[in-house]
Amino acid sequence: MAQWQPSSDLAKAVYLAGFDYDPTQDILYSRMYAIQRQLGYAYGYDAFAFLISANIDCEPIFFEYNKKVWMIELWKGQYGLETGCEIGIYNRNPNDHSGIYNTLDKYLGKRPDDTNPNHNLFYNCVDNSEMLEMNFSLHRKDKGEDTVVFTRGPEKDWWLTGFKWGIYSKPEQLKMDITITFTNEEMKKVFVQALEKMGYTCTISSGSVSFIFDKPTTYQPRLHNPIMPSIDEANKEIATKYHALGFPNNDPNKIQGELVKKIEKYFKNYASYFQDVLSKSIKPLEDWVDAIKGLGLLRKFKLIDCSCIVEFSNESTEYTLEKKDAGIDNSWLNMNQGTYVVQASSIVPPESVKRLLLEDNFGPFGAAGWVTYDLVDKNGNKEEIKFSFGCPLFKNNFVKISGAKNNISYKSKSGNGNWQTNDTPLRGHPFYIQFIIS
Repeated sequence: MAQWQPSSDLAKAVYLAGFDYDPTQDILYSRMYAIQRQLGYAYGYDAFAFLISANIDCEPIFFEYNKKVWMIELWKGQYGLETGCEIGIYNRNPNDHSGIYNTLDKYLGKRPDDTNPNHNLFYNCVDNSEMLEMNFSLHRKDKGEDTVVFTRGPEKDWWLTGFKWGIYSKPEQLKMDITITFTNEEMKKVFVQALEKMGYTCTISSGSVSFIFDKPTTYQPRLHNPIMPSIDEANKEIATKYHALGFPNNDPNKIQGELVKKIEKYFKNYASYFQDVLSKSIKPLEDWVDAIKGLGLLRKFKLIDCSCIVEFSNESTEYTLEKKDAGIDNSWLNMNQGTYVVQASSIVPPESVKRLLLEDNFGPFGAAGWVTYDLVDKNGNKEEIKFSFGCPLFKNNFVKISGAKNNISYKSKSGNGNWQTNDTPLRGHPFYIQFIIS
């Protein structure tokens, strides 16, 4: 059977968010080399899962093996219009407390109910040599009946997932029947000990461990989030509406109609979810950049860093920024001045903060770019604004706002300098800009 290929705008959004489509089970599943593999995992991602409309149970399982702390985490529940589940495998050298790890641990790793320092860390996704063979079946309980929604595996992976569109489920309706095969007896032994300490019953067969994930035993962020009931209602509404349309399958290439834009927007939000978590968790721009570096999204070796680090701080309660376009300046010798490592967000809602990072390319040109947004009020009235910024190596830094200036101000600084209000340090790098919508 030919590999599924995204061709529609919706399908491309799904693919860029890290997922493929399986026509045999009519589900989405995560790609091996999705962007998420660069972004590791920590408690902060679970705490902010509501940003992607996720009402899910989370169950991290910690154990120590081969001089590393391992975390195998399980998830199940509702993700917007889809019912789904996941297994992710992560680890970390607990003795590595370099500056970058300190930043990620400080802002993302802290768990509200767990004092074990090895559990309050940022973890890396395992590499190919550390992947484990996994398989699971997802069961859904409704009106006394237990139905298998889909199965995955067995296959070696670092993140085994599945998601079914048009089904609405509460997390407590779902259970996962899981089997994980370990590389040796010692690894299997310490994992079983961790599971049994959490209250699970295991079935052991050769190198494999089987168990059922039904009711989580650890702290659940969703149960302490006051907006979760409204997210749950929104999920139920979109899943019900989608199901009522009666599509023959869930192939993203073939979905049409009124919900397409909403679904497409969801997956675009999912693609930026991890970066949004970093923006919400890490307030100082300098620490945020350190985290981006730590996740390997920036070049590691630079003589001079002429990147532009841009924050859009929407302090208003009645205005929304909706992106129209973004680009990179190539006016100097027709050379592109940079690459967007973190893209401009498609929407900046009221009372929110979004960020982008334009990294300079190799060579003497530095970075320069622009983003165009519509400033939209509560009545739907729009004003176009163009935000331009640059940190050229041999020219002056610049900031320019074209459009509805009455609502917009900015601050900027270069390198370790001081912030300036509505003024620009002409030299120095990297270049930090904060646009403020008041």
